[in-house]
Amino acid sequence: MEELTPDIPRPDACPKCGQTPLHSWQEMDDAEREIAQRVYSAGASFPLTERIARHRWCLRCWHEEINSAIRRA
Repeated sequence: MEELTPDIPRPDACPKCGQTPLHSWQEMDDAEREIAQRVYSAGASFPLTERIARHRWCLRCWHEEINSAIRRA
């Protein structure tokens, strides 16, 4: 019999839709970057240079993660 384990959210998952992984600016292609620049989000109050350096985005719902550390490849 298989043991049931509770769903534990992954640290790199979007907190809104659960999509994994969140992507840094460098991991997105040009079209995705254009969308990230245009989508209104909590990140809109930050300068683009800070958003590029520190934020990550969900490519499904375009949630912008502000306080997460960027993953190292």
